[in-house]
This record gives sequence, C-alpha cells and structure tokens, in this order.
Amino acid sequence: MEFLILLVLVGAVTLFFIKRSPHSSGAAAPGAAASDDPRWKYRHVCKDTEIALDSEQQIIRLRGVFNRVAVQKEYKYADVRTWEFKVMSGGAIRPIGNIGTNAMIGVAVANYMQGKQNEAETGLFIGVRDIEFPEWHILFPADKGRDLELKRWMEILRQEVNRD
Repeated sequence: MEFLILLVLVGAVTLFFIKRSPHSSGAAAPGAAASDDPRWKYRHVCKDTEIALDSEQQIIRLRGVFNRVAVQKEYKYADVRTWEFKVMSGGAIRPIGNIGTNAMIGVAVANYMQGKQNEAETGLFIGVRDIEFPEWHILFPADKGRDLELKRWMEILRQEVNRD
C-alpha cells in the first residue's frame, strides 16, 4: 500500500513539472529542409531553439531563449567563432537501506529536478561575433540518438563553416 501511494505521488509531481514546462519538444534531423524552403541545407529544431545552415549564402540561422525572450538571428559563417557540445549527467541520489515514503518522494523529486537540469545544460553551443548574444545554446532531446546527433552537427559545422 505504501508503495502504491509513493507511485501515485511521484507520478503527480512528475506531471506537475511536465505541465509547467512551456516548451514542446520536436526535432528535425540534419538535412531536413526548413518548411518548404530549400535554402536551409541542414536544420535542427528542439523546443525554442534552432540551428539552420544555408550553404550557398554561407549563413547560419540561430534561435534561442535569452532572459525568457525568444531571439532569432542570422550570421555569416565568418562570424562563427566556436562550437562545442556538452552532455551533462549525474547528480542522482541513490538511497541506501530502507527509507520511509516521505524520504522516497523527496529522492524522486530531487532526481527528477537533477535530470531536468542536466537536460537543460546539454546541447550544442555556438559562439558568434555578437556583443548582445555571443553564445547560443541549441537543445537536443534526451534520447538514445542525442550523442550521435551532436557529433554529426560537429562534423556538419566543420565541413560547412571551415569548408573542410
């Protein structure tokens, strides 16, 4: 009975935090066209972030959130200074021994929040020549293919921006 109560409470807390998130997730694979516009050879969209590359014009379009405001800008490839990706993990609490229901709920909530923080700090980071927005953070969904997609985008940027 105690386990059932714990399960219901953890589910309710999880739903509460999911519903509070104003973002929706969806990603277009690299190479997918932006809408019907063939201009963008490579494009990735996740939540309120986007990266798209126009090979012919040598332009990168970036969309992100700065101080809770969505911003979208285009830069020349020459204005791209750096790029890297980060994958954050860890920080989970593992209880040892027999703990009570309240403690178990606290552990579940703390682990959920740590997972959300790790997800929010993971992604592709693009440094550009821009005083107002010098670094852009592009999100990637937390799934099994995320690490490969991040590595693919590193190679796409090397080939496109560096012309390697």
